Amino acid sequence: MHTHKIQHDLIIHALPSKVWKVLTSSEYARQFLFNEELRSDWMKGSPIILDIESNGIRESVSKGTVQEVVPGISMQYTLYALPEFAESPVTCSYELAPEEGGIRLIISQELELPSPGLYKLVSGNCQMMLQKIKWLAEYC
Repeated sequence: MHTHKIQHDLIIHALPSKVWKVLTSSEYARQFLFNEELRSDWMKGSPIILDIESNGIRESVSKGTVQEVVPGISMQYTLYALPEFAESPVTCSYELAPEEGGIRLIISQELELPSPGLYKLVSGNCQMMLQKIKWLAEYC
């Protein structure tokens, strides 16, 4: 398997504080993470847990650690993701950069993928997440 880096970005017409709130609030994360809940206090070294709910039962499916945080600017965390990737962590990064008319949000994921088809799926999911984050920051 090879390590792949997936990176997407877009401009969000909202205050940086609103974008940051969307990224770090469990309430918002559930909406852009396909009904999964990401829990953490977002402090360097803190645990991060990804929960899903299925048939009324909430279960932790991924656990990791917050690697770096500069509040309102950037964060990076590592998760041991889906069961089929239990041996390979996923490193996720968010970066907010000022841009004329808004904020550029850059999302990066580094992970090992066994097939090109899975790369397309993960990349497509990342693009959908960005669009949902944009909508939440601009309209909610």
